[in-house]
Parts: sequence; C-alpha cells; structure tokens
Amino acid sequence: MIPPIPKELFFWVEAAIKSLPGAVGNRLRLCWYRASGLRTRASVICSGTTIVCPKQVCIGDGSGIGEECYLNADGGTIKIGRSVVFNRDVHLNSSCGGTIEIGDDTLIGPGVLMRTAGHRFDDPTALIKSQGHFIGDIRVGSDCWIGARAIILGGVTIGAGAVVGAGAVVTKNVSPHAVVAGVPARVVRMRSDKRFK
Repeated sequence: MIPPIPKELFFWVEAAIKSLPGAVGNRLRLCWYRASGLRTRASVICSGTTIVCPKQVCIGDGSGIGEECYLNADGGTIKIGRSVVFNRDVHLNSSCGGTIEIGDDTLIGPGVLMRTAGHRFDDPTALIKSQGHFIGDIRVGSDCWIGARAIILGGVTIGAGAVVGAGAVVTKNVSPHAVVAGVPARVVRMRSDKRFK
C-alpha cells in the first residue's frame, strides 16, 4: 500500500528511485514497488522502468525487467512468469482492461509493444475518441522469443516455443513452435523444420 504522504512528494520520491543506477537502485526499486503492491520476486527492475498500478502486476521469480520499460495495469492485469527477460523499452499496456500474461523463460526484445485495447471507429459520424475500446487478452506461452519492435495486439495467443520476428505485427493467434514475421505476421516456418537447420 502507498504510504500516506502528500501526492506531490510521492511522485518526487518515485521519480528518484526509478532513476537510480546499479545494485542499490535495483534493490530500492524492488522494495518501492513491493510496498506499492507489486507481487514479485524478480531479480532485476532496471532504471527508468515505470509500473502503473503495481498491485495489478505479478512478476515471477528470477525475471528481469530492462531499462526504460513501461507496464500499465491500471484497468487490467499483467502476469509475468518465472525467468522472463525483458530487454529495454518494452511497453505492456492493459490500462483499458484485459490481461497480458507471459509464460516462463520467455525472451522479450527491445521496443516490444503489447496492448490489450484498440479504439473502435466503425461509426464515421462520431468522433473516434467517443466510440470506446475493444479489449482482448494477450497470452504469450513459455519459452517464446519476441523479437525487437514486435507489436502484439489484443485477443492474440502465442503458443509455447514460438518465435516472433523483429518488427512483426501480430494480429492472429500463433501456433506453438511457429516462427512468424511480417506485417501482418504470418507463419514463415516451424522450428522443427529440418530444411532450416
């Protein structure tokens, strides 16, 4: 629970703790976010990382969150498994609702974006911002590799052992052990295909 201190002071303290480098900064960030409700035994939360509504976030044992990451669970939940590794600048957003769930031992490349919500825009007579959102959960299986700058949209499930190529936009489910790439992402091969070994 957030301690009963004035809001402005809270934001200043949080900003200072978020920016501290090294092992001391990491230890303080873990303590700070745990005190704010984050359920974690993560090994690392690097500097510059922001966690919005930490009480709705769970990070498994031994996972590491890279520099400048952004996790927003203000309206939904984020569940990260054990031994998951985030590179820098990863953006997970379930602020409008829904769940983002990442399985154990998964690798998330730099600049990856996962967002459970998208804007509705079917009525051309109404402002897009007034039409609300559609929301879908995102589930990433264990032992996956999500390449740099990939985008995963709401309603997508990525099966265990799958690989998502750099810059791919994933709009549909991905089978276990499939390798997908492109915009929109499509299967380019299966990991078991011996022609590529």
